[in-house]
Amino acid sequence: MISMDAKQYVDAYQFQNGMLNVAWVAGFMCRTAEKAPAGEERAIHVRQTQNLNHTLPIHLRNHTDRVPPRFKDGEKVKCTCRITGRKLENGERIAVLECMDFDVPTIMDMPPDAAWDLKPPPGAPTDDFEPKSGDKGPRFSRRSNVAKIAGFICGIVYHPADPAKGDQYSTLQILIAQKGDLDLAVPVRMRNKHVEAMHKVLRIGMPILINDGEFRVRVKETGEPAGEGGIKPVMRYPYIEAFMPKQAGQDDILGDPPAWAFTLAQQGRVRKTPPKVEGSTPVQARAHEPVADVQSQTNGKSIDADLADAVNSLVS
Repeated sequence: MISMDAKQYVDAYQFQNGMLNVAWVAGFMCRTAEKAPAGEERAIHVRQTQNLNHTLPIHLRNHTDRVPPRFKDGEKVKCTCRITGRKLENGERIAVLECMDFDVPTIMDMPPDAAWDLKPPPGAPTDDFEPKSGDKGPRFSRRSNVAKIAGFICGIVYHPADPAKGDQYSTLQILIAQKGDLDLAVPVRMRNKHVEAMHKVLRIGMPILINDGEFRVRVKETGEPAGEGGIKPVMRYPYIEAFMPKQAGQDDILGDPPAWAFTLAQQGRVRKTPPKVEGSTPVQARAHEPVADVQSQTNGKSIDADLADAVNSLVS
């Protein structure tokens, strides 16, 4: 856990391996599972809506960490977390939040009151929990779920919009690495009007900053019959949702890039993100393909300049 002295200085805990990495999640304690069976990870959940499928899992970092006794089910809680990633056996990538500190949130930290007015879809689990008067955050609060991470792109997956399924925007997922072990890369998903342009310029090895991220859970039905009360079985895949990536600067990635980042950058010069294809088949630029000829294809510009130009063209 973060010491009292370190709490006074955000820079003391918001970097990992010299790269920005911190998240803050506030809401209501839910489904406490601190005493997990031997060999299983201990985690709690933070609730921000009526839909229990979207509770946010927060893992305890090691066996010595404990949830302070004052934070019981239904109580307000704010978690300061480190972000990491994991590759599941089925190939799915998930984001994992590891709690560095528990705190009592202010009213400004809590989820907006409108979040509790949203009705969960049919088949989603709910209960009769209702925040007490004064526990809901301001209507337009965006402080209850904040994720910031900088690193190097080690994977890109692009899903073109499928109008037949009602898709308005395409989806872009990137993997952000902060270590040489790419299985720990953090999945970041973007789905907005800028994705169409972003997927053409983002490349493996680019230094990137996510400054507007949110920790969310993607819910996927298993296809099994609904259980008691019509609740549909689902799989939950946590990830970071972002709107607009930015070029990572010297304040976001401290010091010189590690050797593995140079290897990724070489690959990015050779293999640019593939162009859009028709249909819904995802297009992926893999981070483990062998590096071929690394000459040219950069038109005399650095990767940083490519990303800067791409971002500037999107926001101008």
